[in-house]
Amino acid sequence: YFSMIVANCLNTNPDLYIENSRLKCPLMELNSIGKIETRFQKIESINLSKNSLGNLSGINQFSYAKSLDLSFNKVLLFLLFILSCLVIVKQFINLAEDINCLNELKALSKLESLILDGNPLANIPNYKSIVISMLPNLKYLDSKVFLCLNEII
Repeated sequence: YFSMIVANCLNTNPDLYIENSRLKCPLMELNSIGKIETRFQKIESINLSKNSLGNLSGINQFSYAKSLDLSFNKVLLFLLFILSCLVIVKQFINLAEDINCLNELKALSKLESLILDGNPLANIPNYKSIVISMLPNLKYLDSKVFLCLNEII
């Protein structure tokens, strides 16, 4: 078993993964984040989709992130409340089951768009209503639902 770490990719050849303050590391079988060098911590857009991430330990190093794509990973818990700049979170098809894990997202006052399609919690009865009441600042929930004045349009 070979451990693939985001930090190793960045530190080895950053030009392959960073473009215009965007980190792009999809389809790399990454399973952890590791220690990120200071020069990479101001990245604003992070795409870690289609990897094997289950543990988000270390995600707090990207404190300037506005957009985070964790789609198609193995994420159970969010642990994103420390990323106060987040506006967009894509966590399509992961392992999140407990709707209460979204409580920590309340601290993300700038969060406007959240995609949770394909997670087990999206099958909970009244899922959309629960999320809307928990996160009243959302404008978009999942890929096609637009929220305006807390009503689904």
